[in-house]
Amino acid sequence: MEIEENVKDRMITFYLRRDEVELMNNLSFVHLVMMKYDGGEEACESFHYPGNDEYIKITVSFPDWSASSNAMAHCKQNVSSTGNVKKSYKGALPKADPSGFMAGFLLEKALENKRR
Repeated sequence: MEIEENVKDRMITFYLRRDEVELMNNLSFVHLVMMKYDGGEEACESFHYPGNDEYIKITVSFPDWSASSNAMAHCKQNVSSTGNVKKSYKGALPKADPSGFMAGFLLEKALENKRR
């Protein structure tokens, strides 16, 4: 998972490879960030260009700069340099997303909204 911040527009975009081993945990983390910092989904789509991996893109907007800044700090603190949720934080995921329901919903929605 790669995370890109747009400070000016108070948005964070998450890029996840479709074949990531930790895809469902990472999607649960995206959902947790949305819930914790009152984020709203701006985009949820997938794209696959010839010769490249398939990606899921989720853009989240926040109500103010404080929420956006805190959400990004949370991401930096709890996502490893390899782009996965740190092992020490994975225990929070089942509480925020029981049975991975929202992760599955985000995945399904992204795959339905395939950008060509």
